[in-house]
Amino acid sequence: MLLSAIPATVSGIKAVVRQELLNLGLPMDLQQLVYINGEWLYRFEKVLGLEGLVVLALLVYALGVGAWRTQPLRALAGLAGASALTLGLGWGSRISLAAALNDSYHNDDRLLALSTIRTGQSPQVRWRPWPAEPVNLQAIQNRGVLRAGLQSDAVPWAFNNANRDPVGFDVDLLKSLAKNLGVRLVLRQATLKQLEAELGQGQLDLVAGGIQNTPNRAIRHELSRSYQSLNLALVVADAKVRQLQGDERKAPAQPITLAVEDESLISHGLEAQIAKNLGDAHQRANVNLMPIDSSAVFFSAEGQRRFDGLLVPAEEGSALAVLHPRTTLITPFGRELSSELVLLVGGRDAGFRRYLNGWLSREISLGRIQELFNYWILLKSSPSRRR
Repeated sequence: MLLSAIPATVSGIKAVVRQELLNLGLPMDLQQLVYINGEWLYRFEKVLGLEGLVVLALLVYALGVGAWRTQPLRALAGLAGASALTLGLGWGSRISLAAALNDSYHNDDRLLALSTIRTGQSPQVRWRPWPAEPVNLQAIQNRGVLRAGLQSDAVPWAFNNANRDPVGFDVDLLKSLAKNLGVRLVLRQATLKQLEAELGQGQLDLVAGGIQNTPNRAIRHELSRSYQSLNLALVVADAKVRQLQGDERKAPAQPITLAVEDESLISHGLEAQIAKNLGDAHQRANVNLMPIDSSAVFFSAEGQRRFDGLLVPAEEGSALAVLHPRTTLITPFGRELSSELVLLVGGRDAGFRRYLNGWLSREISLGRIQELFNYWILLKSSPSRRR
């Protein structure tokens, strides 16, 4: 009581918890766990503080009047009893809390339960590549089908929900595009590398699924105008949060290896900027960016040992952290590392590109892109659904 009296009276448990979260580089959201039990914690800390001050006053008085008597055996016995009680309560509380929270995590269920908010015919899925055909606006309308490649495993832009239906921000965007063109939407899901190859051979009209605008990609393909701004962040294992983010962080002594799903993002300039942000005032961090085929590689047991973090857009990282609750999204770069989403456009038809860019501009001005962002990224209910 004596040791806890002054800290409890001066700052309070909530202030101490907040400071420790900052010191450990943990999310401030965890303080909500204190607020849940805030009422009884507040009362307990005040009683504890008052009792500690009473003990302090009695000890000072006893010392002043010469009534102080040292009894080492009793003091040691009391200390041992208090320690045993503290350990027992802590251990028991840990077991009780673990049992109460077992199988109580359902945020991933909420994400995987999402379905489209755009009206119209559900898209078909094609598993084999299309034959090569000319890609232009007239050919698409004559065919009556928009052949769209969709990057697989690109939550929340494109993924399969609990019913195994293709859903996501970009899926809804493509549905609206197909409806505006007056054609059916047929999706082919594959890795980005495979889709880019098929796009270059005239087997796809366009490719979507959280694709970022990069100089290397602009050399290989025609790109639409950007329709969503992004900020890069890191998904890291909970145990490595303090290493990469914290108020008193120093440049790590060991090299930092970051996995990157989109290989075209990797450049010397990006590595240098990340090294600056993850270092300190005196030294830059030693950062290595390594390409991987999919985010599943990072979340595997081998990936968790090999990589210190996964470099992704914050909007994507927040969804991945929900699906993998033993990881955390951290934002050590703030808004310094930004990017933009685009569609990859097949062929060289200027008319198709102008149509696509004009349609995207209108979707943005009407607030329909923001509606998708609110639903798929912020997980807010769609106005149409509320009606």
